[in-house]
Amino acid sequence: HNLDQAFFLVMGANIGTCIDAIMASIGTNAKGKRIALFHVLSSVIGSSAFTIILVIFKVPIVSSFERIFPGQPQFSLATYNLLYNTLYTLVLLLFLDPLVDLVTRLVKDKQDALEELLYIDERFLKTPAVAIEQSLLELNDMALLAKENIDRAMDSLINEDMSTRKTIDDVEHRIDFLTNKLTSFFIKISSVTKAPEDDKLIASLHHVTNDIERLGDYALQIARETSYMKKFDVKFLDQTKEEFKLIYQNISELFDLGFDAFSRQRTDNFEKISVLHQKIRDLTKSTRDEHVTRLSSGMYPVEVSKSIYSVLFSLQRIADHIVNIAFSIRSTTGSKKEALRAIESEKKESEAGEDELSLEYTMKS
Repeated sequence: HNLDQAFFLVMGANIGTCIDAIMASIGTNAKGKRIALFHVLSSVIGSSAFTIILVIFKVPIVSSFERIFPGQPQFSLATYNLLYNTLYTLVLLLFLDPLVDLVTRLVKDKQDALEELLYIDERFLKTPAVAIEQSLLELNDMALLAKENIDRAMDSLINEDMSTRKTIDDVEHRIDFLTNKLTSFFIKISSVTKAPEDDKLIASLHHVTNDIERLGDYALQIARETSYMKKFDVKFLDQTKEEFKLIYQNISELFDLGFDAFSRQRTDNFEKISVLHQKIRDLTKSTRDEHVTRLSSGMYPVEVSKSIYSVLFSLQRIADHIVNIAFSIRSTTGSKKEALRAIESEKKESEAGEDELSLEYTMKS
């Protein structure tokens, strides 16, 4: 009389066997976790499907088993279990590819995550304008990754903490991956676009991609310098750390201004960018001079100079590349002089146009 309940227990027990796979997958790589998840999903899907069937057709199913195995519920259970596993496995084969794809998407390999494109796809090449728009989104993400990595590198340097070094290396790997993919994508866009303005923009984006990649490189350089200092027990004075922090505060502000100019194609903060860039140069020089003074007074051993100069060089180059990115909206190569000349030319053209309109209005009056 309770044969139907026993059938439900069989399906529940099949789901229960997944716990072994789950426990075994703990601490394994992505492939191990995918196998465990596949086991769980297939068991749950199979049990759910058969539960629905059993609920709807409970009476005829139970009656059939009782007729075939009268007074022998153990044979009924064994046969049901065999049929259940055989049928759901056969049905599962029909949906094997989508299920594998789902599991792969849900459990990503670390390398897969580092080498994943979020926005660009060759299908967009049919519409170059859309392809450019998508590449800008990918480029923006790449820039944020670079900035976050510089943040990590500077925190690591100031706090003498190497706990984020692995993350810095992984993010740098992703930045390099995106650089290669974006460069290739830009070349493909150039081959399909017919608009001259698109060609000019693509040329500019090539340079911007390279500048962002260099930001990541200098973050890695700072991290490597921190590793060197930890290895050889090289330490900075608190005064030097404060000077580095001040420089980097200004670089962070420069980053915000620079990428706001780039992403929104605005030139009104070019003057602020130029002033801030010069301020960073002055702070870098001041810190270098202060180091020489401390070195002369015996506050620092000579060995520290390598690390201080390396960090200062990296910070200055980071600022330079941010400025290149900002000015790329008016200069293909990101040249500050070229961009400012372009703006001056635009201003003169605008003023000339206004004068012509004013003259026409006066003549009509």
